[in-house]
Amino acid sequence: MHRILPMGMFILLTVQGGYPQLPPAAVHPRRLSASIREVVGVTVPIRWESWPLQKEHRERLRERLRVRRIPFDTLTIGHLVQDSLHLDILLGIAPSKAELFIFAVYLDPDRGSVFEVDVLDYRESYGGEIDYIVFRRQFRGKQSPEDIIFRKTIRNISGATISARSLTRGVRRLLMLYRFMSTRYDLHPLRKFNNGNRQPK
Repeated sequence: MHRILPMGMFILLTVQGGYPQLPPAAVHPRRLSASIREVVGVTVPIRWESWPLQKEHRERLRERLRVRRIPFDTLTIGHLVQDSLHLDILLGIAPSKAELFIFAVYLDPDRGSVFEVDVLDYRESYGGEIDYIVFRRQFRGKQSPEDIIFRKTIRNISGATISARSLTRGVRRLLMLYRFMSTRYDLHPLRKFNNGNRQPK
């Protein structure tokens, strides 16, 4: 399968211990559009925002996320806004058995919780079961990273143990990152409505 990410980034993420957030430019817009339609049922444009990662926050974030290093100096979040719909989106990358896969975490800013998780690009013939709805829906509503623990609060799925564990860790880290960003940046300065009770499709 064609690699979306440059080889250098693959090596960096694999050898250096990785970083859970993926820049949006690394994902084809069609994949994101298809994911959004699947999750919310309509096509909604993404508005991306980025903030520089301050030096004094880098080490604290590295320790919190439990990665060896953070090779990026920018934090990026996407906003989906249409009528009563308002969701945030973070993109992540995680290892399967021999490759890396890309996933998205949709977040409800009103509740500070996971709205949905979607696997955007899985490159191996084994382990793709992590994209089954029966597995992904376990993440819905999780508000705290401590609520996302493999084989405790998130059950394994047969045939995909390595990838299931990896995705669980990736979602946990992105939720940590979201909470970190929410306490240090004004993520929604113009929002004057809430998300209501909209549910994933």
